[in-house]
Amino acid sequence: MRFIKVLLLFAALLLSTNQVKAQAACITLSSGAGTDDQKVCVNNPITNIIYTLGIGVSSATVTGLPTGVIGLYSPGFFVISGIPTIAGTYNYTVTTVGLCTGTN
Repeated sequence: MRFIKVLLLFAALLLSTNQVKAQAACITLSSGAGTDDQKVCVNNPITNIIYTLGIGVSSATVTGLPTGVIGLYSPGFFVISGIPTIAGTYNYTVTTVGLCTGTN
C-alpha cells in the first residue's frame, strides 16, 4: 500500500511539472524586446505589452500592476496597457488558465 502512494505522488508531481513547462512555453512576449521592462513617468502611458497565448489557453489574469494599468484577455492574446498613476517598481505576473497544447 505504501509503494502505491509513493508511486501516485511521483506521477502527480511529474504531471504537474510537465504542465508548468507547457504553460511557460505557451505565453510569449510579442510586443518587442524591452516592452516588459519599461521606465515611464507617472501619468504617462506605457507602451502596450502584448503576449501571444498558446493553443488551449482559455483565459489569463495579471497581478502586481500599478493603479491605472490593466491587463485584458482576448483569445490568443493578453495585453497590458494604461497610464500608471503611482510611482514605483512593479513586478507583475501573468497567469494562464486552460491546458495549453502548443504555441500559436
